[in-house]
Amino acid sequence: MATSVGRPANAAERLLESGLARTPGKAALIFDGSVTNYEQLARQAMAFGNLIKTKGIVPGDRVAILLPDCPAFVQTFLGAMLAGAVPVPMSPAAPREQLEFILGDSGARALVVEQGRTAISPFSGFTIQCGLAGVDARLDGSGFSPHVPAHDDLAFMLYTSGSTGKPKGVPHRHADLGVPLEAWGRPVLGITSDDVLLSASKLSFSYGLQMQLAVGLAAGATIVLHSGLSDGDSLLALMTEVRPTIFCAVPSVYALLTRTLFEPCDLSPLRLCVSSGEAMPAALHEAWRGLTGLEVVEGFGSTETFTTCMSNRSGHNRPGTMGTPVPGFDARIVDEQGREVAPGAEGRLQIRGPGIMLYYWNRPDSTAKSLLLGGWLDTGDRCVRASDGYRHLGRSDDLIRSGGQWVSPFPVEICLREHPAVADCAVAACRIQGLEYPGAFVVLRSQHPPHAELAGELRRHMAGRLPRHMCPVRVAFVEELPRTVTGKVQRHRLRQ
Repeated sequence: MATSVGRPANAAERLLESGLARTPGKAALIFDGSVTNYEQLARQAMAFGNLIKTKGIVPGDRVAILLPDCPAFVQTFLGAMLAGAVPVPMSPAAPREQLEFILGDSGARALVVEQGRTAISPFSGFTIQCGLAGVDARLDGSGFSPHVPAHDDLAFMLYTSGSTGKPKGVPHRHADLGVPLEAWGRPVLGITSDDVLLSASKLSFSYGLQMQLAVGLAAGATIVLHSGLSDGDSLLALMTEVRPTIFCAVPSVYALLTRTLFEPCDLSPLRLCVSSGEAMPAALHEAWRGLTGLEVVEGFGSTETFTTCMSNRSGHNRPGTMGTPVPGFDARIVDEQGREVAPGAEGRLQIRGPGIMLYYWNRPDSTAKSLLLGGWLDTGDRCVRASDGYRHLGRSDDLIRSGGQWVSPFPVEICLREHPAVADCAVAACRIQGLEYPGAFVVLRSQHPPHAELAGELRRHMAGRLPRHMCPVRVAFVEELPRTVTGKVQRHRLRQ
């Protein structure tokens, strides 16, 4: 890769050159027992950039990537950026109709899929098949010159998880890829090139992409990739095998692991556990620490910010909170008129800082509602600023108007989880005779069969701890909760 004067404007070139300059022979990726070092990764990424240029891809074209977490994903993502194209990650676990929507909405000209995968139709562009271990070794990246982007050229585009409806495209610039390491990875997590990072959150998800590429690879660390583990035993076995120093997951994965562990265990040399994606209940923090001796550093970010912009700090962790803004970011809580509220009052969370999205793709109305004067982003999250940090109360879309008052599902769910029969739960609006009330959807622990008496017991449990307008009027027992592929509860599918 040619050396540029100063820092390269192309974020993929900058990330790869950083690893090449430090330790080109160091392991960048570990996958299924095989190692890809930084020099090999750069060469493979350039080869893919060359390939798509020969197929007519020009700067600004979208290249959809439908791959599990594997070396090929990283190579094609970075290679597309090197060529000036805009990679659009898609999850292989997503429903077909969602994949078709993203392909059509993004206007992708190329689609990268795993060898042997059935084609997605209708799709007017061309498809590139590759093995999970990487692009064809015969492809040549010699003589490749990375595209030099302008300041506002798009670098990559992510789609929201669709937890509140159809996913929205969120474009980011090249400079945005460098923000997570400088704002969060180094000053808050203390990541170094000596770390080995394992993420249960996938590269097609903003949190997983941020942690593995924008924080891990950018810091020169080693990233352990896996194409997908569906049970706690397999994930724990991988942790024992690869011995990560940093582990990243969403709360539902930590809940899965605590149900898998029957007794305290030593996960050394693991030093740092990170959670994001949705609020993690304080009881789950305590359960994980009791089993592993490790705290979970919880943060808050979004597809729109890309960076985890609010975070707890290791050693100063406040379970149940999102922490405070990371360096370079500001936060405020406002009422429905946009006026900042006093500490302790509920309101909408707004964030300001580097790397926030340019706009929503093809959604000018949503852009106008979310991107405000002064560089503020309205996140759509309900929060309160407490003395120990910001507390998340749920999405504004999920609020329930009950008894003339707004109810956030989150504190009701916390109360429900305190009952020993409850393994998981979600609260969403239900309508009775045209009026809206909270309704509870409960996954029971295996030793507690569902029956009417237990539903009544749960209602009495909540009635003794919550104001009347917050208490669910219905309790439904379900086998599992509807979730996005990133693990977020889809409350809109529960509303009645």
